[in-house]
Amino acid sequence: MNDKINCITLSSLIKIDGNLNSGWNEDIISTIKKIRLPDSSMRSYISGQALRRMSRNQLKSFGYAISNKKPEEIKNDKQPIPTECDPYKYIDDDVYGYMKTGGKGNTAISRISPVRVSPAISLFPYNFERDLGLQNNNEINKPNRFYETEMSANWYTYTILIEADRVGIFDDRELDIVQRRDRIKAVVRSYQYLWGGGKQSRLLSDASPKFFIYQSQIIKKPSLLDYISIDEDYNINIDLLKDGIKSSNEIKKSRIIGVDSFINNIDKLRELDYYSGDVSDAFDKIYSDIDNMEIGNINGRINKD
Repeated sequence: MNDKINCITLSSLIKIDGNLNSGWNEDIISTIKKIRLPDSSMRSYISGQALRRMSRNQLKSFGYAISNKKPEEIKNDKQPIPTECDPYKYIDDDVYGYMKTGGKGNTAISRISPVRVSPAISLFPYNFERDLGLQNNNEINKPNRFYETEMSANWYTYTILIEADRVGIFDDRELDIVQRRDRIKAVVRSYQYLWGGGKQSRLLSDASPKFFIYQSQIIKKPSLLDYISIDEDYNINIDLLKDGIKSSNEIKKSRIIGVDSFINNIDKLRELDYYSGDVSDAFDKIYSDIDNMEIGNINGRINKD
């Protein structure tokens, strides 16, 4: 079995108070996105697309050049707005992909994103709460309009999977290994400091991890996707976490666990192998791990320091 790293997973637990990612509006009500579980309970969620958008905005705030949208190239309203489509130059075209459709009979230009993101799904049922607002009317003789926004105070969990052997690798050329590692670290850092979404002017939320588990792997698999849970007293489900760890032992090369003081049973987590300290210290260990990582190449070429 090839022992080069081709995949990195990061499974996070976040605490959100507000509405980062609205669903369809219902008259004056801005809804929160929800799904129904088999037991008929409702859970709120934040879409993977919204999380990717927050990450992309952070990449820009870190100083990376972000690919420009080019609406002038759209020929009809069914076409997606293309970017520069230059993954060598722009980090977001590399890690989050792109699609540029041509005219009738022309081949589309596309790159499948090597960064896969699950929805962030709440761990507790959605309880009905609404924030009441007042929309100012510019016409002084007309009444102001009330509106409502569904809100949730909940814990959410999600997983990202980075196909490390595809980052910085393109059909005709590739970045050197230092640049590839830098882009992988930048993506991870964007989720370390994640925030954003809608309504942040009045419902500001911090989506950075309060608990996470990171793995580098020799097989691509979102290993801890379904293995993070927390109870009403802010205790991580240790037995469930251990099951997830055990199920991925054969394919992992490194593992790092970070825990914030929000978590009440932090002493139990400290007893686990691979516990690496608080969230900040644990992320520092991730970046060190990536700096020393032997990363595979999807094209099979040797990519050396």
